[in-house]
This record gives sequence, C-alpha cells and structure tokens, in this order.
Amino acid sequence: MSLTNLIYTGSDLIWIQCEECKIQDENHRCYPQKEESFPDSKSRTYQPLPSSYPLCKYSRSDEKGHCIYTVKYKTGSINSTSVLSSETFRFLSTSSTSGTEAVRGIVFGCGYKNYDDDGNAGDAYQIAGIFGMSPGPLSFLSQYKGKKFSYCMVPRHVKNPPPTYLRFASEVKPLTRFQTVDLLMTKATKNYFVLQLEDLGVNGERLRIDRRRLENQQLVVDFGSTDSLMLNGAHEKLVSKLDCILITATEDSKKDVVTFKDQICYKRMRKPQGFTANIPSVNYYFKGGVHLDLPPQNVFEQKLKRDTE
Repeated sequence: MSLTNLIYTGSDLIWIQCEECKIQDENHRCYPQKEESFPDSKSRTYQPLPSSYPLCKYSRSDEKGHCIYTVKYKTGSINSTSVLSSETFRFLSTSSTSGTEAVRGIVFGCGYKNYDDDGNAGDAYQIAGIFGMSPGPLSFLSQYKGKKFSYCMVPRHVKNPPPTYLRFASEVKPLTRFQTVDLLMTKATKNYFVLQLEDLGVNGERLRIDRRRLENQQLVVDFGSTDSLMLNGAHEKLVSKLDCILITATEDSKKDVVTFKDQICYKRMRKPQGFTANIPSVNYYFKGGVHLDLPPQNVFEQKLKRDTE
C-alpha cells in the first residue's frame, strides 16, 4: 500500500497512523486521512519493539512491555502516541531497475492515538504521518546512515511543477552552481539543522543589524513551516525598512489592522494589486559569506479579501 508522509526536519521520529487507531475509544483515535491506516497486523515484517530497545529513550512501556512514544509538535496541529516498531519501508526509486527500493528494519512509530487539533480539512488530511528527517537518532537520515540528503524546492507559484526527488547518500549530486553554508552542531542543537544568521537585507541593501542582537540568532531549518521566526530586535528593524519602502516611499500601502498568526500585513491602496515591481525582496546573510535572496513571492503572502472576512 502507498502512504503519504510529511517530510519534517524539526523532529526525528517517523510515525504513521496504524489500524488500532480505528478502535476510537479514550485510548485510540485517528484523524481523517485520504489513505487507509497502515494494517500492521497483516504485515509479515512488522515488529513492535520492547522498552529495552536502544532507541527507546524518553518514553514509557505499556502492559505488554512495548516502547511507547508520544510526540507533540510546537505548532500544536498534529500529535501522536505510538508503539515504537520495526518495518520494511519501500520507496519509489529512479536508481533501481525494479523502480522501488526496500530499506529493512526501519524504526518508526505505529500511531494508535493521533490528533489533528487544528481540525484542518485541507493538506493535513492528505498525510498519513510524519517522516522525521532531523539529525536525531530516530530519523530516517540517521537510520539509513546516508548522512546527507538533497531536495529541490519548487516555487509555490509554479502551476505545473516538475517532479522533485529526495536523494540520499551517494545519490546526492555534486553541488556546482549552489552556495553552501555550514550547519551548527552543538550539544544543544544536535537534534536540529541550525544556521547562524549574521544580518538581514531588503532589496540587496544590508540592514547592518547590531551583532549583539543576532549573537544568539540561530535558525532551525524546519520543513514543516513556511514562516521564518526571529528575535524581536532583528524583526523590528526588518519591518521598519519594509514600512519605509511600502508606506513612506511609494505611498502604495498602509498597515492593515488584520493580522494572521502574528504576521505583519499591508493593504494596497490602489491598483495594480499583487506582486508588482515596488514590492521588495528580502535577503538573509549567513555565517561564511553565504546569502539567500528571497523574491517577494517568498516573503509575502497575497491574501484576498474573502480570506480575512
């Protein structure tokens, strides 16, 4: 069977909804999903793991001695309680003559009590679980022992995006046209991919933010979120510069009283609407001289009037 998981670099645990969640009592719960829950009782290679298993840490044991994990994400949208288990995962592959590749003995959570607290009727219901890809010991990246992976992100505004591939280990193609940035690996950040932010810019002009404000500005790379979160000092200076361009210089926009999850909103005062030439880009400057230039489409989200009513 085929199951769709969300790739998530903010956590290491892989988990999917399993058939026991359908019992639907106080200890079992499913959130609706497009695909069927994984029928673990019918699998010949499925094996629940005991609480003595080496990767069973910071967890508890049930009455059968199985390792029980509960994972809750900071967004609060989806969380799961699951039995830590072992199974053979099979993936579509472009490098295999059979078109698929089997990876045996992958440790994952077989979820029997799962929540979608946001009650989303959209994308959340398309996924069967979370595919943990942080540097932590339970992630697929650590278990597969590839130590590196690559993934090309397609711009959101592309109507017919080309196929993209998640590559591991020797399948990762050499980087020739790209910038590279070192990831911070400390005891405090060992379970995350972390970047050191040194400055911000708007339209290619650096803001020269006081280094003391950015001294501890370590950004966690999180595939599960489209928002960038940063300390108030850096955020305030960025917003001040955007105000200067959008409100003062062009007199094209004004601050909107409508807010969405603490985001700053601007209201266009005249046509044309959308991403016109005077909408600024934003630049991230990282340690080592690497910079990331984000066009307006990756900085601002266009919200139609009906979205805020």
